[in-house]
Formats: sequence, structure tokens, C-alpha cells
Amino acid sequence: MKAQELNTTEKNQNKPLPELLTVAEVAKVLNVARQTIYNKVFNKEIEYYKVFDTVKFDREYIQGLIQQSKVKSKDQIKQQAGY
Repeated sequence: MKAQELNTTEKNQNKPLPELLTVAEVAKVLNVARQTIYNKVFNKEIEYYKVFDTVKFDREYIQGLIQQSKVKSKDQIKQQAGY
């Protein structure tokens, strides 16, 4: 093994693995049908991992997706605009 390969391997071992969720878990969190999640995967509308033919999702990515979907109230929009 080359020195550069060894360094890369060592770096990857120190990096924590993401906590992965199943399709059923994501569907439950988002309160949608599992088929909705599978459709998003099929259409490449959502990031996922393919682990041994099983679809998995990074918990942080799903949490970020929820935060990005937050709709601001009229008062929040006015406040940001300086009204």
C-alpha cells in the first residue's frame, strides 16, 4: 500500500460515519407514504446511499431538508425586510 493511500485510509477511519435512516423511518418522520420516498429516490430528487441493495438516508441531510422547507410567516418576512 502506498503512503498516500494509507493516509487517506487513516483519515477515513477518524471520520465518524453518518447515522443512516431507512425508507420507512424517513417516511414516518416526513409523514408521507413509503412510496413517496421511493419515487423521490427513483427520480433522483433526494440524496441517498445504496448499501447492499438497501436505500439509506443520512439523518443530518433529512433534518436539513426539513429546515430548508420551512416557510416564513408574513411577520418574519416584513421583519427581515426592515418594515
